Amino acid sequence: MNKTSHSKQNRFARVIGSRPVLVAGALATVYLAGGLFGVPALLQWQLPQQVESRLGATLELGKVYFNPFTLVLELRDINLRTRREGALLSADRLRIDFELSSLWHRAWTFADILLDQPTLTLELDKDGKLNLQPLLDAMKSPQDQKKGAPPRLLLQRLVLRNGSVNYTDASLTQPLVTHLYPLSIEATDLTTIPSRTGSIRFSARSEAGEILKGAGTLGLQPFSAGGSLELSALKANTLARALHRQLPWRRADGSIALRSDWRFGMSGDALSGELDKLELTLTGLALAEPKGAAPAMSLDTARLLLPKTTLGFGSNSVRIDADAPELSLGAASVVASGASVQTPGASLRGKTVTLSTGANLALALQGMELALQRLQVKAAGNAIDVAAPALQAASLDMTQDDKGMAWVAQAPALSIRSMNRQGADGTVRLGAATLGARRLEAGSRDKAPFGLQAQAARLTLADAAWRRSRDADNLATLGNGTLDAAALKLSLPTSGAQLAASGMEAKLGKLLMKDPRAPGELAHVDAASMQGAALDLAARRVDLGTITLAGGAATLRVDKDGAFNWSALAAPSASTASTASSTPAARDASTAPTAPVASTAASASAAPAASATTSAAPDAAPASRGTAPSWRVTANSIALQRFTANLADARQTPAAALTLESIDATLANVDTAGRAPSQLRFAARSGAGSLSVDGSIGLSDGAGDLALKAIALPLQPVEPYLAGIGRLALASGTFSADGRLKLAGRGGAPMLAYTGGAALNGVAIDQTAPRQRFLSWKTMAAADMRLTLAPNRLAIGQLRIDGPVGELLIAQDGSVNVARVLGQDKAAKGDAAQKPVPAAAATDNAAAAQSDAADPFPVTISRLRVDNGTLTFADFSQQPQFSTKMRDLHGVMTGLSTVPGRRARLQFDAAIAEYGEARIEGSMNPFKPAYATDVRMAFRNVDMSALSPYVVRFAGYEVNSGTLAMDLHYQVEQSRLVGENRVVLDKVQLGKKVESEGALDIPLELALALLRDENGVIRIGVPVSGDLQNPQFSFGAVVRHALGNVLRNIVSAPFRALASLLKIGGGEELDSIGFDPGSASLAPPERQKLDRLAKALAQRPGVKLLVHPALNREADAAALRSLALRREVLTKMGVTLEPGEDPGPLNTSAPRVQRVIDALAAERLPDARGLKAPPGMAPDAWRDRLLERLIAVQPLPSEALAALQRERGEAVRAALTRQEGLPVERVALAQPEEADKLQDGEVPMRLELAAQETPQAQPAQ
Repeated sequence: MNKTSHSKQNRFARVIGSRPVLVAGALATVYLAGGLFGVPALLQWQLPQQVESRLGATLELGKVYFNPFTLVLELRDINLRTRREGALLSADRLRIDFELSSLWHRAWTFADILLDQPTLTLELDKDGKLNLQPLLDAMKSPQDQKKGAPPRLLLQRLVLRNGSVNYTDASLTQPLVTHLYPLSIEATDLTTIPSRTGSIRFSARSEAGEILKGAGTLGLQPFSAGGSLELSALKANTLARALHRQLPWRRADGSIALRSDWRFGMSGDALSGELDKLELTLTGLALAEPKGAAPAMSLDTARLLLPKTTLGFGSNSVRIDADAPELSLGAASVVASGASVQTPGASLRGKTVTLSTGANLALALQGMELALQRLQVKAAGNAIDVAAPALQAASLDMTQDDKGMAWVAQAPALSIRSMNRQGADGTVRLGAATLGARRLEAGSRDKAPFGLQAQAARLTLADAAWRRSRDADNLATLGNGTLDAAALKLSLPTSGAQLAASGMEAKLGKLLMKDPRAPGELAHVDAASMQGAALDLAARRVDLGTITLAGGAATLRVDKDGAFNWSALAAPSASTASTASSTPAARDASTAPTAPVASTAASASAAPAASATTSAAPDAAPASRGTAPSWRVTANSIALQRFTANLADARQTPAAALTLESIDATLANVDTAGRAPSQLRFAARSGAGSLSVDGSIGLSDGAGDLALKAIALPLQPVEPYLAGIGRLALASGTFSADGRLKLAGRGGAPMLAYTGGAALNGVAIDQTAPRQRFLSWKTMAAADMRLTLAPNRLAIGQLRIDGPVGELLIAQDGSVNVARVLGQDKAAKGDAAQKPVPAAAATDNAAAAQSDAADPFPVTISRLRVDNGTLTFADFSQQPQFSTKMRDLHGVMTGLSTVPGRRARLQFDAAIAEYGEARIEGSMNPFKPAYATDVRMAFRNVDMSALSPYVVRFAGYEVNSGTLAMDLHYQVEQSRLVGENRVVLDKVQLGKKVESEGALDIPLELALALLRDENGVIRIGVPVSGDLQNPQFSFGAVVRHALGNVLRNIVSAPFRALASLLKIGGGEELDSIGFDPGSASLAPPERQKLDRLAKALAQRPGVKLLVHPALNREADAAALRSLALRREVLTKMGVTLEPGEDPGPLNTSAPRVQRVIDALAAERLPDARGLKAPPGMAPDAWRDRLLERLIAVQPLPSEALAALQRERGEAVRAALTRQEGLPVERVALAQPEEADKLQDGEVPMRLELAAQETPQAQPAQ
């Protein structure tokens, strides 16, 4: 080593060994030792104590390193915990690199701070308390509240590497455990030096793959930051579980992504910020309710774009302003409580959105547009499908403070392109529709219920339709419509919705309603309008203003089952109706018989009751507390213009139908609760006729006073009702009326009263099978008429019938056209006639008779006038057929009434055929003829030849000529008939006898001959009687029976009848003449009888006498043999007798006589030869015995008996035809007869009366 080098070493040693150096070295050694060993020890001793004392936590540190040269501090195995909450924070390493440049930077400068693998544990216990909360509370100190400039700090680099966060939420039913790893943060140039900024970058990833990352700038003095933020693959379920208290979802599927550029900064004490190009995206979102397995809400995609958003933060407020916000949704659905809502896509746009919070919450949207591609809602069997629903508003403002919430929308409008609704009650289809207002306010203030107010609200509709099912035809359609309201107010208290509207106007076009049960429409309206209407639900009041229905038609029909066709609109559809069971009342209604009058009365009587239930009377007692007031409906006027009404009753066959055309009707001053009546005007046409009603009607009490006028209304609509009466058809006719109709209203009597006139003109009624005229008249006019209901009564001053024409026809089968067309069952009636009347039925008849006193509808006609009547009678059951006509029927009936005990007086005249006439007069009650009738009928100069068919049927003879006159007098008291019939036949000539079934089997010629006087006139009295209540009673049968009895009595005992007719007595002895056996001489009594008979026959020139020569073969032969023997005995004795002289008796005690008898006995009685009288028998007695035997064997000429018969007949004939007696041709010898026995010892010879044969007259042509 050279000197220089050595010198240098010494000099260095001196320097090193110098005090300054030694001091510096000592200090350096102390610094180094303190840095390497003192600082770590100090930190390991003081840090846990400070944490313990200040924070109440336990800090555990592993190794602590400090490099005094580089000023780098490193802590390892850091662990912060508390006794209660456990581990809070841990890290593998904390490295801090402090820079000495802080001296000249005048700022605490750190080159690097590194936190390696930190783990933060966040836990929420079952009560929702955060485990870090006690630590955070302890870190707050009064010094923290002091304000001042922050210390100068420069952090050149800050790194958090491979960090993790463990989050546990034990407050959930199923605790939530989430791990974030790795968590990385890197910041550079972070400083509190004013106006300087650094940069920052961070990223985090959860165990579920959720990623958060961002980068930007950060300034601490003043605070400013900016950059970009991106969140991807965030699981929706993570948020759902974390926000379980705020969201009612049990489970959530889907992912969330967020990206945005952002800037924040402080201006003074206020923080503000901006978000640019914020984009929030949701994908595959599915939310489930706590107890639901299926997703309660699903959303395919959602995308929120905020191009520019400004945020302002005050001390207690936040303000957010967003320009051109846009929210777009993909397919979405919500399911809750069995209901679902679906849409394939939606979008929400706006010009600006402003949200501010603080003491008050405010939200303002400008130019809002919400649009859905489609909206589908299903709930409780209903489905709604809305195409392109959209909601727009020029502005929408919301404010909320301690008094409540309020919404204000300017020009809000809800629109749809179309809508379809399907439900149990049918399907509703709607075309384009909008609902809007100039201004809309909603909300709840000062604890008031939620309310809504709208100004200038309008609803427009187009192409609306309703149908019962998807495949059915539309039941109701609406072409277009608008509804305007100047002001609209809605509130929703707990008691129910309250709605009030004023200034309402509506217009409807092309409204159509179809019949769901049958083809055709219920109604259509070309145009409908409403002006000046108002509604108030709270006051239960509706003001309809002015309503006009212009151009249209309505069909009102009662179906075959009795149901009203309009009621089908409220009936369930076929799918639901099939499961419903019919009620007994419905079945009874469907089978109820048609009763037009009763139904009218019933409905009229029900009207006051119905009115009472719908409106309150003006003078009614105030409603009790808590009772809602009755609805009140008012209107300036309700009008129909150019309308048509089609009325039908399908219960009839064919259906009854009435069409009213050109209807113009107005109901003015409508007020259901007002005292003043409404004014009604109604005018319509039907066919060539017209109907008008003008007057007032009270809607509150039902009272009315109407002028009614009908002119020539056609009667064809009532034709089907004739089918209920019989087989009738109305061919023509009109109805006219002019009067006043008054309705008494509630409690009034009568309930309905019509006063005025009425007429049925040109009426023609046909029977249907075969189709021919049954009844007609020219005019039936009622004047001074009064009809009332409740009580029911009809009173007519005068009823005039002009030109009635009718036919009474008997068909070939014997049926009568009246009974046939009225539907009477002839067979049933005949069967009933054969059955005896049971005691119960008789009792019922008596009860019915008593009940007649209570007539449900009394009718009184003061005067009935008939003129120019014609009645045609024809009987086709007769051979030949019979026909005649009653012409010029005229007369008057007065006092016609159904009131029991009253009799009408009547007098009618008519011409019969060509020259006959008839008159009917007397008194009766036509409605109850069985109880009080006294009628006389007179028929004069009736041509008998026309009645020939009835004589053939009655007696089996035709009538060639003659006239008939009858005086009939019938009296009925309490169903007992007593009649006196006097019949006069003038110059009646019978024709030939005709076989007729059921005809009287009597010699009618004889009966008539006995009745006919010397002038050719026959007078017959026929009394009749009977019980009209007896089912076997038939007036025709009674008369036929009575007349038949008269004729039978005459022909069965003609001599007695002759004696009775001529009052000569002894008629029962004139029918025979007695002769002594063997004699043809007339005894004086027999001659007397013949003289009386001759006088009687002289008064009956049409009668002749038939004499039947008679003999009794035994008695007459014995008498003739006795006569011949006695003559022979006298001749043998020498006695000479004159021819025809009676020889008288023989004296058998005379010897001469005995000798002749003995000789004849010996000659003629071989066994008597030599016989003598038995011992003890006188000789004359013996001779008498022999004489008897000789008489028995006495020879008799073969013609002796026949000659005796002839002599007897001639003797009678000679006695009757002697001088001034009967003509020889009127006494004829008839067939000889043999008498079986003697009468009073005489041989009776029968006499017979017969009609004198006259030349046959030719029947009248």
